[in-house]
Amino acid sequence: MNRYITKHARKATAAVCTAAILLGTPVLAANADDTVKTSDALEVTGNGTVTAVPDQASVTISIQTDGKSVTDTENENKEKTDAVLAALKNLNVEDDNIKTSGYQLYPQYSYDDNGTAALNGYRVETSLTISAQSVDIIGKLLSAAFDAGANSASDISYTCSNYDDLYKEALKDAVSDAANKAQALAEASGRNLDRISDIREGYQDTTFQPQAKYSSGYTEAVTADMASSAVSVMPGIAEIDASVSVTYVLADPQ
Repeated sequence: MNRYITKHARKATAAVCTAAILLGTPVLAANADDTVKTSDALEVTGNGTVTAVPDQASVTISIQTDGKSVTDTENENKEKTDAVLAALKNLNVEDDNIKTSGYQLYPQYSYDDNGTAALNGYRVETSLTISAQSVDIIGKLLSAAFDAGANSASDISYTCSNYDDLYKEALKDAVSDAANKAQALAEASGRNLDRISDIREGYQDTTFQPQAKYSSGYTEAVTADMASSAVSVMPGIAEIDASVSVTYVLADPQ
C-alpha cells in the first residue's frame, strides 16, 4: 500500500513540475536559496531628484482674423498663417516641428438693448504648435511670429534634451536613498543588511522629456539680420524625479 502511494505521489509531483514548465510557472522548493522569510524582508522606497535648466521649449501660437464673409475671413487667415510659417522657416524651424493644432470658424454676433442677436461677421483662428526649439531662439521666434501676423501665444512648455541622462542620475540617487533608509532601519532593529532580493522602478514623470525631434534653431546669419528686440522667455529650473522600491534581506549579526 505504501509503495503504491509513493509511486503515485511521484507521478503527481512529476505532473505538477511538467505543467509548471509548460505554463512558464516557476516551482520553488521549500528550502530554495532565494526564498526569503517575511521576517527577513525589508522593503523601502527611495527618491532622487536632479535639477537642470531646460534647453528646449515648445509653444502654441494663434492667428486670428475677423471678416464679414466666411470666404474673405478664411482667405485672410490663410495669408497670415502662410506669413507666420515663412517667418518660422526663416528661423530654420523644420516642418516636423510644426503642427496645426487647431482651426476654428465661428460666427460673430452683436446684440441690441433687447438682447436680439444679429450676425456681425465671422472669426477664423488657426493654432500652430512649434515643438523642440532651443530656448535661445524661442523669444525671437515669438517676436517674428507676431510681426508676421500671429495674435497670441500660449502653452509654453520646457524640456531637457539630455533628459534620459538626467533621469538615470535621479535613479541612482533614488537607489542610494533607499540604501540609506534600509541601513538606518536595519541598525535600529539590531540586524544587518545581507543583500537585495528585489528592486523596482517607480512612477516616471516625463514632463521634461522631449516628445519631438530636436531642432537646432536659427543660424548666426539669420540672427544678425533680425531685430534685437525679442520676447523675454525664462525657462526656470526643471526637477527630474525618480523613485524605486527596494527589498533587502536582513541577517542576524555574526
